[in-house]
Amino acid sequence: AAEAYRKASELDCFWKMHIKKEIPHGAGLGGASADAAAVLFLLEEKYGSLGKERLFSLASSLGADIPFLLCPHAAARCRGIGEKIEPFSAGGGLSLLLAMGHERVSTPRAYAGVEEREGAAMERAEKRLEALCCTIAEGQMEGLRELLFNDLQAPATALAPEIARLLEDLESVSPMAMAMTGSGAACMGLFRREEEANGAASALAGRWPFLRVCHTLAGT
Repeated sequence: AAEAYRKASELDCFWKMHIKKEIPHGAGLGGASADAAAVLFLLEEKYGSLGKERLFSLASSLGADIPFLLCPHAAARCRGIGEKIEPFSAGGGLSLLLAMGHERVSTPRAYAGVEEREGAAMERAEKRLEALCCTIAEGQMEGLRELLFNDLQAPATALAPEIARLLEDLESVSPMAMAMTGSGAACMGLFRREEEANGAASALAGRWPFLRVCHTLAGT
């Protein structure tokens, strides 16, 4: 990301950077993309060489989800390969329990296993996604379980079978909803209150190498 910024801005300098990485590799949580977005943000903040349009174009060329991670919005619906960002208002913040085992998933292989939707199937998916966004915007979080979906979950589970066991463990601690994150192999359970998420983390402690409670952002 730094080298791409240097070339695009034609700056005659180099940088030494230290990144403290806390998002595990292969989790489907956008950890590497978040690192790239942070580098682009800091360099643009310091030099202002590109401007918003060129910065986002550069971000898109480096990774599909980097433009979203650069945007200032708490929630957004992303189309295309991720470069078409449509922000929407998110209701009150939720607590999430993120969990991950030892297995990793290759993103290209996970995507290769997804069946392309066409016609009526695509229309149903669009309506479900629209309902999901409305539910989040209105803060009606109890409806998330029926609406939350991830097309990559089935092919990723075929590549990393422990994802199924991880979801079973999350189900046992009674989240409002749960799903695999991104292309895997981490999974998340959603809770209304932080103490519920912390209790779930305690119940699963020792069973999985990565457990982390975090929170969604509220606002637009």
